[in-house]
Amino acid sequence: MKNFFKTTLIVLLIGIVIASIAGSKNVSAGNETLTSIIDQFEDDVNNGSVIKDGIINGVNSSELEVVTSTNLLASLFNKLGTLLIDGIGKLLKLIAELITKFIG
Repeated sequence: MKNFFKTTLIVLLIGIVIASIAGSKNVSAGNETLTSIIDQFEDDVNNGSVIKDGIINGVNSSELEVVTSTNLLASLFNKLGTLLIDGIGKLLKLIAELITKFIG
């Protein structure tokens, strides 16, 4: 039993070392891509370029209008959630008032 734990710990240690070596190679390639994207973004900001976010209508930079599309399902679920939470809040308030009337 003593050798079993030693062997298990050695196998786990070797696995961790191999995984860390293999993982470090993949991370460096991802970091280079991320760094180039960030550098490009910073260059755009420094040059005063308009960074587009959404759909931009209008040619003049002072009259830019960003149009966001509304999601019908999201607004429906938002309204239903709001109604449900309000209903639960009113129910709890009613229960609390009834308890205070019986106690007081």
